Amino acid sequence: MGSMGNRVKITSYSEFLSRINETKNITEIAFRFSDDPWRTRYLIICHRMMHPPIVVTRGFSRRRHRFFTAEELGEARIFKGKSLKEKWDKVIFVPLP
Repeated sequence: MGSMGNRVKITSYSEFLSRINETKNITEIAFRFSDDPWRTRYLIICHRMMHPPIVVTRGFSRRRHRFFTAEELGEARIFKGKSLKEKWDKVIFVPLP
């Protein structure tokens, strides 16, 4: 499928969830959707010292969606009324700037 950051290859949605849930340190993952003509970049930040530990932002927006688990993130309909799980086949991981 893609890579997280440029280092780890992700081949499935379930593998993505596992990697998010197993995160012990700070992790940042950038992605976009292939069907988005504006190529909007999203950022997932995982940090076990935050409460909740998973945050998603869109571009440079200050609006943040917060989640306790990767499953919550995957099911939340925050991407124009669809969930990450529903749009998984359109996910493109991109390098962090």
